[in-house]
Amino acid sequence: MKKINCISLMKIYKEIPEYDIHKYLKYYGITCLKTHEITCINSLLSNLLTIKDEIYIYDGFYVGYKIPQIGKEFDLIKFDNDRILNIEVKTKSTEEKIRNQLIKNKYYLKFTGKLLYLFSYESETNTFYMLSDSDELVVSSPQDFILIISKINSNHNVDIDEIFDPSNYLVSPFNSTNRFLKKEYFLTNHQDKAKKEILNSIISEEGLFVTITGGPGTGKTLFIYDLAREYASSNKKVLIIHCGSLNSGHLLINSHYENGNLKIIPIKKLRHENFSPYNVIIVDETQRIYPRQLEEIISNSRENKIICIFSYDKNQTLSMTEENYTTISDIESIADKKSIEFSNKIRTNEEIGKFISLLMNKKRSDVYNIRARTHKGIPIVSGL
Repeated sequence: MKKINCISLMKIYKEIPEYDIHKYLKYYGITCLKTHEITCINSLLSNLLTIKDEIYIYDGFYVGYKIPQIGKEFDLIKFDNDRILNIEVKTKSTEEKIRNQLIKNKYYLKFTGKLLYLFSYESETNTFYMLSDSDELVVSSPQDFILIISKINSNHNVDIDEIFDPSNYLVSPFNSTNRFLKKEYFLTNHQDKAKKEILNSIISEEGLFVTITGGPGTGKTLFIYDLAREYASSNKKVLIIHCGSLNSGHLLINSHYENGNLKIIPIKKLRHENFSPYNVIIVDETQRIYPRQLEEIISNSRENKIICIFSYDKNQTLSMTEENYTTISDIESIADKKSIEFSNKIRTNEEIGKFISLLMNKKRSDVYNIRARTHKGIPIVSGL
């Protein structure tokens, strides 16, 4: 993405035919600007130009920038070696929503190591807001904004992608357990929407079966563990059944929830667990479950009127035996319509993600031959 002068951008929209605007935006790496965003930016600039009309201070902005692989988007960003300025534009919003968005932006921007200035502009009321150091939303002024924008020197050759490391934002409940427990992460917009859908749909119902599916790296695991902690924080009893052995992250989460609101067990201990105290059961890596274990979970959930959530990746089996199970079709035959499917977008290393997707694709004969060469169920791949 290239830096742009915001005044020039607005002039382009006023003076250039619509079919040429797309070429202009493509040159600067601006993938999409909605009509209301254009209107808001134009209103913002009109306001600022009445105070200071030096065109150069509006240089060096990135418009609609998205963090690579993460997809987090910012309306307007300008930075130099020491500072970074972000302003979000709204037609109309509530102060609560504005504050929450700026706090979320602060989380993503703090990893740049720069001094942060976080603003929001509401065009309908012509109001400037700023997030304070203590995360309070305060009404600001165009003068405050201009004072800051004038300090930032945009004459640098640093590519904006260089100041963002996607690995900072890929929080795993297992590899970044302490950050998970401290809730030092945010869900993507799609995850947030899916979470609200599940919570709203089953808040007053019992005995429901829900499925959550997605490929490797889609954030499925973080999603279900965030969902579990959400239920636990509302004083519901949650049991997570992991279809495999527990790792150190699992054990740390268990020790954190000594009140018993959230408990993780390996599938091998299923027969020793009493289901009756629980309100919610989440089964992780369900594609690896034995049919008799699935029957036991379904039976107990129905008997105790427990919400049961199955999380799985249809293509991620570890042996030919698992492929022959009818587990997934059995689950989908009883699941309610409140099911969530995550896209195949890989949020980790793109090359590794593509390799994993290819390796797990059973429809390709060349890949299947590789998968067939195994030792104790582990694929043997040579020459990689």
